[in-house]
Amino acid sequence: MIAIDHNKLFWFDAAGATLTAIMHGFVLTRFSELIGVQTQILIYLSIAALLFAIYSASCAIFKPSNWRLFLRVIASANICFCIATLVILFMNRSEVTKIGLAYFLLEILIIIAIAIIEFRKANTN
Repeated sequence: MIAIDHNKLFWFDAAGATLTAIMHGFVLTRFSELIGVQTQILIYLSIAALLFAIYSASCAIFKPSNWRLFLRVIASANICFCIATLVILFMNRSEVTKIGLAYFLLEILIIIAIAIIEFRKANTN
């Protein structure tokens, strides 16, 4: 059983998604040539992460009674974000640098770990 409170998990997810949005939208865009991913793609990923942050923060603020469903939704969205990132890396494999690959793979591992925790929490009684 996961001991973390679901509301804190929503806040944690919102914070992580905010960090991802900032990294993709403001930091990585300045170094797009260094990581080998186009600025426009980074902006799209940043917008998606920002929407995830708003969703999770809204869940934490409004505390829906069916929070398990909402937690499953954000966990699923996180997995989709990871899949989209992997597809982008694959499609741009000739341009993505080792630094870019390392950054995105680490980010994917962290997001997947969070999604697993969210799914487990959503499935507890």
